[in-house]
Amino acid sequence: MPRSRNFLLVGVGGQGTLLAADVVALVGMESGYDVKKSEVHGMAQRGGSVTSHVRWGERVYSPLIAPGEVDYFVAFERLEALRYVEMMRPRGVLLINDYRISPVTVSSGDSVYPTQGDEDAAYAPLAGACITCQRWAWLRRWAMCA
Repeated sequence: MPRSRNFLLVGVGGQGTLLAADVVALVGMESGYDVKKSEVHGMAQRGGSVTSHVRWGERVYSPLIAPGEVDYFVAFERLEALRYVEMMRPRGVLLINDYRISPVTVSSGDSVYPTQGDEDAAYAPLAGACITCQRWAWLRRWAMCA
């Protein structure tokens, strides 16, 4: 493997994001790679954002992934995908669960959940990067290639 492989898993507390990251890390270790993992789950018990960075490679020095360097991005919730889309590397793979969990600001009426148009606009700058996106709830595949 010439360079490290970077995985970003994001979701909302209780969705299994950290368990999935543990599985990705174990697969890397079983495959013989040096593996580093970092997670943020501060308000997870209150329905907050959860992120986990997993990196595999011949030698990995940091568990954190820089913006624009994610090879494989798994989002367990649509809004969480939008929060971290700038982390994607050109030609990366994006897998989004089509499930919506309204944050407290939306359920209290202080904010509005993004529309499909908002999502499309957020992903538009990545169109030339040829990102493959799989929305697993509908099992519908779209390739965002120029």
